[in-house]
Amino acid sequence: MSKREMMDEIIRLNRSAGRAFLEKFNEQQLQAYLSRISQAHRINYLPQLVQVRHAPRWTWA
Repeated sequence: MSKREMMDEIIRLNRSAGRAFLEKFNEQQLQAYLSRISQAHRINYLPQLVQVRHAPRWTWA
């Protein structure tokens, strides 16, 4: 993945990250940051098992 592609993906996952700020970092640093925020993003959006109101069963939300 190119530096520009990594910056695009970081901005997609972290809208507060600015392109000018990200340009200060090398590819290795951007890859490490992208890896961390990608993992955090997956954890925050994992489906959760919830009880459906008015139904005696559980389902994925």
